[in-house]
Amino acid sequence: MAITGSQKAYTQARSGIARSGATRSGYYIFRTVVTIDHNGTPTDVSAHVAYNGWAISMNINDEIDTATLRLLPSLPFVPVTRSPIRIGFGGADNVQFAGLVLTAQRRREPGPAGRWWSDLTCVDWLTVFDAHFVLAEYPAQSVTTTILDIVARFTRGGFLTDGVAPDMPIVDGFQVINERPSTVLRRLTNLVGGGFYIDAARRLRAWSASLPTPMLESGPQPLTDTLASLKTFRVTTDATQQRTRVFVEGQRTATVIGVAPTEGSIAVQEDYVVRQGESATPGNLTRVGTQIGQAFYVFHASATPADNPAGTVITVDAAAGAAALNVADNSAFAAFAPRAGWASIAGQVIGVAPDDVPTVLLVVNTSGTGSLQAPVSAGTQIVPMPWMQFDAQDRSANPADPLFVPGPMRGQPDATPVVLVAREDAPTAAAALAAREGSDGFYEHLVQDGRYTDAGARARARAELADFTDPLVTYEWETDDLNAEPGRMQTIALVNGGAVNATVRITNVEVTPIAAGALPRRSVRATAVQAASVLDVWVDDPR
Repeated sequence: MAITGSQKAYTQARSGIARSGATRSGYYIFRTVVTIDHNGTPTDVSAHVAYNGWAISMNINDEIDTATLRLLPSLPFVPVTRSPIRIGFGGADNVQFAGLVLTAQRRREPGPAGRWWSDLTCVDWLTVFDAHFVLAEYPAQSVTTTILDIVARFTRGGFLTDGVAPDMPIVDGFQVINERPSTVLRRLTNLVGGGFYIDAARRLRAWSASLPTPMLESGPQPLTDTLASLKTFRVTTDATQQRTRVFVEGQRTATVIGVAPTEGSIAVQEDYVVRQGESATPGNLTRVGTQIGQAFYVFHASATPADNPAGTVITVDAAAGAAALNVADNSAFAAFAPRAGWASIAGQVIGVAPDDVPTVLLVVNTSGTGSLQAPVSAGTQIVPMPWMQFDAQDRSANPADPLFVPGPMRGQPDATPVVLVAREDAPTAAAALAAREGSDGFYEHLVQDGRYTDAGARARARAELADFTDPLVTYEWETDDLNAEPGRMQTIALVNGGAVNATVRITNVEVTPIAAGALPRRSVRATAVQAASVLDVWVDDPR
């Protein structure tokens, strides 16, 4: 017989038992059943639970679900850690929480009777799921395939996988070095816009943005102005993390010799770092110490002379401060023209340029930085060094100018950091803020991670803007709708007093009793940007 009117369903809608006309949110729970394994036997301890003496916290992904329990002195046995525990609503078979007792605290009351209270902290099956480390390498394949392999090879405890969505998208191959299974699953599902959790029956539920878990349950009722199960609601808009311009500093090297003021040619230890930004594109930047600019020409070589082509040898002794070197052949330096570059000779780094005469190298400076500081003998090898032509820039004082304009090069000492920099702006959002605040609307954020290539740095900057250009919005409400579960989608359709319309995924639920015989209260939280997912973008984006 179908439920009608204000009738209450006795169990929440669950996969495999939902029937047409018999699934309703806001059902009446007549009791909470708690069982703890004692000597291997599930034992009902419901009569020994203190009044309102339990609470459940549920989350998605690799955030552990927890339950706390206060037991009366009448409990006939002493709880043991890692004993299985189950909390059921309406009956022992309708399990809301299941896991292990992780900590057990006993408190003795004063007096000769020696009455002992027990306070238990329990965790869900994720603790068992994560007992082993994952050490593996996976090819490019479906997320589903990888998840099933991780469960089969790196978990023990009889976890079911029929809740894993089939044929989830393919992701690039990757290595896993001593990470917990849940950490790997979180990263995988985040890559495809999904998530996962382990239910009370030890069933893994995993989904992507386009493929839901096959074990579908009914979602919570839409939140409306007239919904009786909605007790309180609040929405928080938080602009403290808002950013409209992101700089990402990635791979880095260093100068091999000091940089003189006004000098545009800079010798570096590794050319592969700066050559990635070798472009006139506005977002391709290089930082040299305190100077920002663009590397618009990079000579590809190695900072280790032995790794370079043979170069050439000088044919005539050269004194310190020489303006030119006689060489066997200057063709190894032909790519320098029409610029001056850098070379290594007898442990010295000097600035040189090929002369029109093929047996002559010109030395740019006869004293100071880049000059020949000590004499060298005929037959000494001279080889090209990696260097870049650097276009120094500075911040403009004129708001109408681009952010960076040509500026003077400032002198930098030897071993000055040379850093690849990517920049991404959100001009539309910045314009809206500028109109509101009377500023330029750009709030800058800096990321420093020496592993990023140019492509990776740009991807990270775009990801930062995607998550934090707009203020973060968090939805929190209290309800007695027991279909409000982590991982399920919640529709919000509030109209009166200021409309709130959104469809969000529930991330956290706190369940607590409020009175004997009454529905437990659920404090629910949903947000579009989850901290763990953001971190995974930072970890897994291309470098």
